Amino acid sequence: MKPAATKRSFFRALVLIGAAVFFPSPGLFAQEDDAPDQDAASAMKNRDFGQAIDDYTQAIQSNPQDATAYLQRALAYVKVAEDEKALADLAQAIQIKPSYTLAYYRRSFIYMIGGKYDLASADLSQAIQIDPQFTKAYHRRACIEMLTGKDDLAIADLDRVIQIDPTFSQAYIRRSYALMLKGDYAQALQAMNEILLTNPKASGTYNRMAWLLATCPDANFRDGKKAVESGTTACQLTGWRISAQIDTLAAAYAEAGDFANAVKCEKLALAATSDPETSDAQKSRLALYESNKPYHVDKYIPHFEATIN
Repeated sequence: MKPAATKRSFFRALVLIGAAVFFPSPGLFAQEDDAPDQDAASAMKNRDFGQAIDDYTQAIQSNPQDATAYLQRALAYVKVAEDEKALADLAQAIQIKPSYTLAYYRRSFIYMIGGKYDLASADLSQAIQIDPQFTKAYHRRACIEMLTGKDDLAIADLDRVIQIDPTFSQAYIRRSYALMLKGDYAQALQAMNEILLTNPKASGTYNRMAWLLATCPDANFRDGKKAVESGTTACQLTGWRISAQIDTLAAAYAEAGDFANAVKCEKLALAATSDPETSDAQKSRLALYESNKPYHVDKYIPHFEATIN
């Protein structure tokens, strides 16, 4: 949620840390197709990606028209940072089966890794054209639209997701974020409150609400007391283990005028941070709090944690 550049290394982290979200278990790749090679699937499950590549290669040699094997091998290539080979496999899967929505969907993520947002959006739009009910494609396209400053389009895509599947919880969360990025802070807060009514343990929503209430560009929406309440709840729900949430609580304390606790929390956040860019930003905020100054932003910049989709 903090301002940060959307770099290739960040998206690579999404693959390594959040792969279960973007790339579910190997069996899920086989939708609409025969089950994948069992040895290869076992290797994927055991994170032996080199063996999985070998196994899927053998499957392809046995049946060069096996689109699922290409799709699966692409996943293994992504896991070992062989994006170009993954793209080639996905292109082959699409050539074999032009209506293969999952291949377009997986390829869109690789394009995201490389910051090729236009290509990613084009693949997602193609998947949606083939299957207008493909909620995950709308959702990912909305994320790209937020990253490229097209917040109204993102909101429209997320509204479509919710219309198709009212149980798609991440769509509500992303929609509140899109409203926040757009600068519609009243609607963003309302959307967050609605999420908390149905999911009172949504730590990420408490954290984002605290960040908005503490740092909002519009002073009319800043409320230090409520920010501290929301930020504390977020930290409690996650056992005080997430640096970004402790950092948010520090900003909340600063907005409330409690700079002693702001400094204390920022130091705790720093101690739990390993990323140099994040650490530099936290050090900058710490200096403000040590000078008895709150931290406010001029504009919110899109940034997603490892569970972006």
